[in-house]
Amino acid sequence: LAVCVAVPAGLAVCAATGTLRWPRWKWFLPFIFVSVAATLFGVAPWMGLVGSPNRNNGLLALFLGAGAFVLGASAAGDAVVQRRVLRAAFVTGGVIGVLAVAERFGLDIAAVGDAGEITRARSTWGSATFAAGYFVIMLPIAVAHLRSRDPRWRITGLVCAVAILAGLLSTGTRGGWLAALVSAAVMVPA
Repeated sequence: LAVCVAVPAGLAVCAATGTLRWPRWKWFLPFIFVSVAATLFGVAPWMGLVGSPNRNNGLLALFLGAGAFVLGASAAGDAVVQRRVLRAAFVTGGVIGVLAVAERFGLDIAAVGDAGEITRARSTWGSATFAAGYFVIMLPIAVAHLRSRDPRWRITGLVCAVAILAGLLSTGTRGGWLAALVSAAVMVPA
């Protein structure tokens, strides 16, 4: 719910300040057109619009994701904002990693899981595959902060990287592990 408020509010602020940027809009338009058409003419248009209780995303979630992308691109011109967003991202990733490990041990701290199904941690993502994809994106951001000039952020980066890696391992998703290895192969030489 916080994201559903924060993303539109951020877009409104960017629009009001003249910093709203829509990168790659030529790619977005066909994607949005096909998504809207699939929602309207699909088997269950209402579920296609709002999603379903078993956490299948609907069109509104698609627009929220596109809005988050546009908001990120709009705020990317300011180095201070970039730094804050990246730090918030990997710290949040560390928290979600801790929740995933706890879930794997049978503790549903966030009360979003299914106590009867803990063979693969899903944390707040509802799916082990989605959680693994999220961890693969957050892990390099945390690792990059190991080179921060500020020792507090180096330590925070280390703690969060360990939590994110543990969360990734607890998902049991081989594709996520493979993606993390490819990411490491690219990132380590750099």
